[in-house]
Amino acid sequence: MFPKIETMKEPVEAAFGNALTFGLGLGYYAYMVSEKDNVKSVTVVEANEHVIRLLKEHILPQYAVCNAK
Repeated sequence: MFPKIETMKEPVEAAFGNALTFGLGLGYYAYMVSEKDNVKSVTVVEANEHVIRLLKEHILPQYAVCNAK
């Protein structure tokens, strides 16, 4: 298992309502929380526009491919 994913298990499980996170990283936390039925919204505060662009152009499309299977 990936160490980063392991460290996110508890915070993802604990999330509900309107979730807020500081720092996008690779988007794992924001994505996993957004998939939960008891989460209404996810707000990400990220200052680095390159990280945001990387996520939009390269990472989010991979989630779409995985969800299509």
